[in-house]
Amino acid sequence: MKRKALLEAYKSPTEDKLPEWKTDKNLLDWLKSL
Repeated sequence: MKRKALLEAYKSPTEDKLPEWKTDKNLLDWLKSL
């Protein structure tokens, strides 16, 4: 019961879209090269 109330009170901060850093090709290439 508490859990349900908490989940309804605090919506998830994550969204369906990818974070900006995941669309940064240069950054992703650099991370892969590490």
